[in-house]
Amino acid sequence: MPCYHFNVYGGSAIRDIEGSLLSSNECAQSELLQYAADLLARESMDLYPDAEWKIEVTDCLRNLLFRISINLSVFVVVDSKQHIEN
Repeated sequence: MPCYHFNVYGGSAIRDIEGSLLSSNECAQSELLQYAADLLARESMDLYPDAEWKIEVTDCLRNLLFRISINLSVFVVVDSKQHIEN
């Protein structure tokens, strides 16, 4: 089975040194989505405006296969017809 590494960047980098053995790229993509959902559920209070988190999946040769980027943007509503980015 192929080995996949799930690396997290934002605030600090968390590199997956060991990796996970999964049967296919489709399984790795599914794991990525679940991992991102779990991370957001646990760490949402640490996601501050304009900070970006990335979760990347690489293969055993460290080739990038998938990436999810998470960015929180905050907007201030001036009136009901326009808004500006804060």
